[in-house]
Amino acid sequence: MKNLNKMLVFSVIRVMCLVIIISTVAFSQEQQEILLSINSVNTSGKLNYFNNGESLRSQNKFSSAIEEYKKVLGPGELCGKEANAHYNIALCYSWLGKVDIAERWYNDTINLYSENTEIVAYSKFGIAWVKTKKQEFETAIDLYNRLISKKSNSDEELYSVAMFQIGKIYLIFLKEPEKAKQLFNEILSKYPNANIIEHPYFEIIKN
Repeated sequence: MKNLNKMLVFSVIRVMCLVIIISTVAFSQEQQEILLSINSVNTSGKLNYFNNGESLRSQNKFSSAIEEYKKVLGPGELCGKEANAHYNIALCYSWLGKVDIAERWYNDTINLYSENTEIVAYSKFGIAWVKTKKQEFETAIDLYNRLISKKSNSDEELYSVAMFQIGKIYLIFLKEPEKAKQLFNEILSKYPNANIIEHPYFEIIKN
């Protein structure tokens, strides 16, 4: 009887040891699988992804550019281009006509990089542009005006284009050419060196 009990005890111990070994091996395998699945990217790799996105965007390959920019935002070291990548994704979605997705990315960019005044300003412009595409003209005008009045960015071209967009809304969509003419004259006065003044719409001032 004692021998039988001893055999049972030894059997239980062997089973427990086997379970521990199997669990340890399984845990090690899981760790390896996790490490493989979240393999990080260094700064150099992130910059390569960003530059690929820039190249694809310049070729109007917006969907492919988005995929590259998203890799910049993936796991790994920071490369200093995260805010630009986030904004450029929104921009690409805008050009693809996916305005709802673009608007979400613009808002995310503003929330995530609130201290980057340049990116925030351009993202706010992007949201106003999206509102125009959605034919929410009064909202778009209000957003453009708030952007212009705050002037958190040194890029005067941005503000001249924002003012131009308001004039364009009045001229094309709201059919108020006099308000458009007033805004175009204001652009000529405030931003005489802006590239936007070469736009054909400024011809209405001469008429």
